[in-house]
Amino acid sequence: MVKNDQIKLDYSNVILDEAQDSNPITQQLVFLIRGKKVTVGDKYQAIYDWRGASNAMNAISYSHKAELTKSFRFGDSLADLANACLRKYAKAATNFVGNEKINTIISSEPITHDKTTILCRTNASMISEMMKSIATGRKPCLMKGTKQY
Repeated sequence: MVKNDQIKLDYSNVILDEAQDSNPITQQLVFLIRGKKVTVGDKYQAIYDWRGASNAMNAISYSHKAELTKSFRFGDSLADLANACLRKYAKAATNFVGNEKINTIISSEPITHDKTTILCRTNASMISEMMKSIATGRKPCLMKGTKQY
């Protein structure tokens, strides 16, 4: 491992995006920068530890910290659910606000209208949801198409 006194990278500014899923080598390079460092990420969304990533958000001491708490992707009902989950499971004090222009409906009931978006974590669950949709007479589509599947 390179020690901080062995090498310095002369950049005035660096931004580490998705810092919660950065690998140790990238983190080390950022720490070696002499200039201003900005990390961007969500410590609650670290999902790539299986490939050697570690949550840099937990390893850095900050002189300033700002949180983005307004979502432009979903409405208040999902923001309220996210807040409840984060408080219960992550002991987080963050308070998200949804986009007032989006009416997000959270339900465990079957979806009966045509304009619906379903988010899936895996390809298997995506295929399962598509099969359910076809079985009920609806026509599913994928936002990015089917070529990659």
